[in-house]
Amino acid sequence: MVTYAMEQGVNYYDTAWVYHDGNSELVMGRFLKEYPRDRFYLATKFPGYDLSNMTKVEEIFEKQLEKCQVEYFDFYLFQNVCEMNVDADQDI
Repeated sequence: MVTYAMEQGVNYYDTAWVYHDGNSELVMGRFLKEYPRDRFYLATKFPGYDLSNMTKVEEIFEKQLEKCQVEYFDFYLFQNVCEMNVDADQDI
């Protein structure tokens, strides 16, 4: 699907730590590594839905880079901000 998308001019890909039981970043990395990094934009998300992750921001970010097999993300989003954790998230 990624090969077809790239051939059709798609250049934005979105993944996240939790998608597909944690496998989405691995799969996207495996397929996107076949293309020059300047040919696509890649977005992923910090798993903010789990407050225990707040002390592991850098560790998770580095692991995501490794899983996606890239040196940087074009967009790094904070996933699932909700009223249950919005006050606690202000410390990151």
